Formats: sequence, C-alpha cells, structure tokens
Amino acid sequence: MAMVNCRECKQKISSKAAACPSCGAPQKAKRDAVSSLARIFLIVFIGVPLLIGVGASIFSEGDTPKSPEERAERAEQARNSQLMVFACSEAQRAVKQRLKAPTSAKFPGCGLSLAEYEIRATPDKATWWVEGYVDSQNSYGAMLRREFIVKLTFDDGNWTAIEVALNE
Repeated sequence: MAMVNCRECKQKISSKAAACPSCGAPQKAKRDAVSSLARIFLIVFIGVPLLIGVGASIFSEGDTPKSPEERAERAEQARNSQLMVFACSEAQRAVKQRLKAPTSAKFPGCGLSLAEYEIRATPDKATWWVEGYVDSQNSYGAMLRREFIVKLTFDDGNWTAIEVALNE
C-alpha cells in the first residue's frame, strides 16, 4: 500500500483511503486501466466516426441538386443506371441459355463491377447492346472465357433478347 499526501492537510495517508483520517477531506480516486481503456475505446470507435459523419453531412450539402433541372437530371441518371443493371442481367440470362453448361457460367457482377461491361442504348432507350464475357465449361469440361454481344429491346418494362453472339 502506497502513501500519498492529503490535498488539504498534507498528512501522509493511504492511497486507498476514501478520505483523510486527519481532516476528513475526500481523496480523488485514481482511474484504473480498464476505465481509461474504455474511455479511449469510446472516443476512437464512437466519437471519431460521429465527427466524420457530421463533417461529411456538412460538406455534402453542396452536392444536393438545387434547381428542378438538376433534380430531373439526377433522376434521369439514376433511371439510366437502373436500366443498365437490368440490361446486364437480361443479357446474362440470354447468354446462359446458349451455353453447353449454363450452371458453370461465371459473369462479372452487374452491380459494382458494371464497368466490366460495355453497355450502349439508343437515345429513346428502346434498344440496348451489352458486351461482356463469361467463364463457362465447354463440352469437355474445360473452363473457357467467351466474349458476347447481346442486343436487347426494352418495351413497357419487358426485356427481350433479339440477338446473342458468342465467340468460339
């Protein structure tokens, strides 16, 4: 047990005493390592992300569209992105139907890896072309990469594959 000086009367007292036996002054309790660790944990894992989130929301206010034209343009971009994902998925379905082993087909994803595809559309968004690749088994069981081009039409929410070209 260590001895420390009382803050009030400067008498030597036990470091574990809650109050000075001479003058009765309360003594500060020392923090243990667990409470210090808990405080650091709270600051690092709750405080810092909270500050980052608040900062991001403040600085992202400039990204919100101000005029109706900007809002309409953003809505059109979102609609185009959605149509591109649907066209990609429909092209994958059409290609699978023409493979020898469709269950072995491995495509790049249509979500985050949409950049693996080249997707084009007519200005009226009625006809789409999707170019990409698929890894699938041939009739001998070997995995081969084949490139494809699929021509699709989009009419009243329905996708139809018009042409599917797979390289050999």
